[in-house]
Amino acid sequence: GEALDRFRVSREELERRKAWTSQTRERLNVLKGRVENMMNSSNSLNSEQNRVKSVLDQNRNTIDDYMLSDERATQDQLFANQDEQLEDLSHHIRTIGNVGKTIGEELEQQGRMLEDLEEETEGVRARMQAANQMMIHVFKKAGVRAQLCTVFALTIILVLLFMVAFGSV
Repeated sequence: GEALDRFRVSREELERRKAWTSQTRERLNVLKGRVENMMNSSNSLNSEQNRVKSVLDQNRNTIDDYMLSDERATQDQLFANQDEQLEDLSHHIRTIGNVGKTIGEELEQQGRMLEDLEEETEGVRARMQAANQMMIHVFKKAGVRAQLCTVFALTIILVLLFMVAFGSV
């Protein structure tokens, strides 16, 4: 399971390779047996036996070379795939970094805006307090009748402002 995934070889390909290797080993064993029989039966066939041994060795080397080259090609493909995936990952990381920078800059800007708003609000609050103190002072001096007139006038102004603000006029 793990080797199949690691080398990206299908189960069918693996079975095909195993069958081929098994068949080749059987042929080699048969040839080896024949060679050994020939060596035992006659000393005159020494040169022929040496040739057969050479052929067997060449076949063994060919099998090894085939398997190694196939394995190397599989590994090269795996490395190429990993390089591609790493490049994609690197791109995504750079994108996330840029988004993080943008968010940081935006937060910094909004923080400055909030500080400005807080300063303005503080100024308005101080002016409202002063106006409130002045109103209290004026009401104390004016008396009840003047206070009722002021409340009535302010109520009319408030109604007019609502009408203008909400489009009733």
